[in-house]
Amino acid sequence: MVATLDINVDGLAEVLREVRKIEPELVRDIQRNMKQVGAPIVTTARGLMPTPAPLSNWSRWDNRGRSRAWTKKAKTSVKLKTNTGAPKAAKEIVILEVLATDGAAAIFENAGRHPDPSSRQGEAFIRNLENRWGESPRFLWPAVQQNMRHVRREVQDVIDNWLDDFEQRMDDL
Repeated sequence: MVATLDINVDGLAEVLREVRKIEPELVRDIQRNMKQVGAPIVTTARGLMPTPAPLSNWSRWDNRGRSRAWTKKAKTSVKLKTNTGAPKAAKEIVILEVLATDGAAAIFENAGRHPDPSSRQGEAFIRNLENRWGESPRFLWPAVQQNMRHVRREVQDVIDNWLDDFEQRMDDL
């Protein structure tokens, strides 16, 4: 199960869909502001990731011929994503999402979530990872939790300010 932080703003998806048609710059503004709101989450998540590697043999670990070496790419792969382009039928949008795009970082975050590893090596890998770094999730969700108060408050402020700006622009038309 993936943990999420839901902040509901009734009608925001519909408003953004319509605003995109008449004032696309306003939509880009909310995306920029949301990334600023989420920046502390990224900083915290990167700080929770181990340096150098989570396990001593990580750089030699190989899955189906693909190397999953622990590199600085694992840390820099933690990013924020905004998506204000909700499909017409969508009642909800994901306005702020934090994710790790690197395979090694995703494995570090999620290893152990599946209840039954498919091999003894997988079982040992998960056991060693959990003994050293705790159970999954290891850095993304803990980073969200540490910044939750800030994010909730700031997201609401950004949306309120954005709506005020939108109303002002509409009054000026």
